[in-house]
Amino acid sequence: MPFTFSTTHKNTINSLLIQARSGTKAYGDVYDYMASVAKGQAGVDVASIAWLEGAAHVNRGQGTASDFIREYTNQQKQIRFSQSVDAAQMQTISNAIAEK
Repeated sequence: MPFTFSTTHKNTINSLLIQARSGTKAYGDVYDYMASVAKGQAGVDVASIAWLEGAAHVNRGQGTASDFIREYTNQQKQIRFSQSVDAAQMQTISNAIAEK
């Protein structure tokens, strides 16, 4: 049986998203919360938790995965449009992905 977040968990996730949109929390906090709730639950594999935890680091701009993704994104914009992506634009992109 697949794992689903409870209504209480969904409400907390929504609250964290509202706080992230306002800038009082990071979108990484949403990923962290989701991972902490789902970790060890039936129907949740280790790869899913690793993805959520990795997404939290990427959104915060921490770690080698974040460095790789941000550099790759910047290089692709350079190649395609002869423009770079500054840190603020990169964070806006990362936050938009988190909203999905």
